[in-house]
Amino acid sequence: MVFAGGKPLALLTYLHCAPAQSASREQMLELLWSDAAPERGRHTLRQTFLHVRKKLDTDPFTSVGDSVRLMAPVASDWGAFLQALESDDLERALELYGGDFFPGFAAPGGAGFEQWADLERTRLRALFLGASTRVVRDRLTKGHARDAITIARRAQSLAPDHQVAWRLLLEAYLAADDTIGATVELERLERWLADDELEPDAATTLLMKTVRAGKATDNRVTASDSAEPSG
Repeated sequence: MVFAGGKPLALLTYLHCAPAQSASREQMLELLWSDAAPERGRHTLRQTFLHVRKKLDTDPFTSVGDSVRLMAPVASDWGAFLQALESDDLERALELYGGDFFPGFAAPGGAGFEQWADLERTRLRALFLGASTRVVRDRLTKGHARDAITIARRAQSLAPDHQVAWRLLLEAYLAADDTIGATVELERLERWLADDELEPDAATTLLMKTVRAGKATDNRVTASDSAEPSG
């Protein structure tokens, strides 16, 4: 990748992820140059297109009226991850998910892009947690509890601020009859909730009580069934 970050990469990312890889110039201006006067914003957008062309040593864009379409093929973890999910290749999808989508972007006039990226980030994280839950459930059903713990631990590390990921990890430990491991993770969960001044939701509260009681569950993920992040 020849772009380390900034608005050129944000522009390419948005076009790559957009339906038909196309967007109007007005959309791009609202996303990335909302702080600029109309003429100034359009000039900056043209200069950004020129910068991308020079960097890539080719013209990846085509224009139809006020719309711009990305024509150059782009390989991305984003696309490969979604394709793996569509093909129901959950193992591959989990390998491809390396963390939050386009994290840490902040630029003057870029609030619209930040909001779009945050929505996409939330969507992809929910898909990842849903796939992780299905794979963990499969491992537990087949009696591979230690593998299930490894997968659940990775899910929690990549989505540490979501109670569904913590529940998945606790369930895996309980299904493995590892009450010591479950207790250690429960203590970590309690510290996180206290530090962030959060209340556990109903499913998390029930599972925390189960861990405290030292009761192992059967080999089914129950409290982690929802793929929607919470907390």
